[in-house]
Amino acid sequence: MDLCPIHRRLFQLASCAGTVFLLTIVTCLFVDREATDVMDALMTPWFSICLELAPSDWQNEPNIALGIICLLSGIAVYSMLIGGFGSLILAAAERLRKPKKNLGNHQKR
Repeated sequence: MDLCPIHRRLFQLASCAGTVFLLTIVTCLFVDREATDVMDALMTPWFSICLELAPSDWQNEPNIALGIICLLSGIAVYSMLIGGFGSLILAAAERLRKPKKNLGNHQKR
């Protein structure tokens, strides 16, 4: 399957982001205590954004659904950022791997 360059980059971005998202969710499920400590440190900025966006009457009592939504949306956003960096690294590696074209051979006479 040969994709045009933009589709290939989008596929790489989606693949990297999806892999990071699934690995994060699986880690949260199976490595509960250690993952909670790491996620608490990483997600603190995202939770403050969620608290600013959520209506104040939702924040009065513990709201499990709001917490899960904030957690999953934060994991998705961080996964997209990591996937974007992964896609950029793959693009840079691909450019370094391709030989440079010699401009002298393509001159018209």
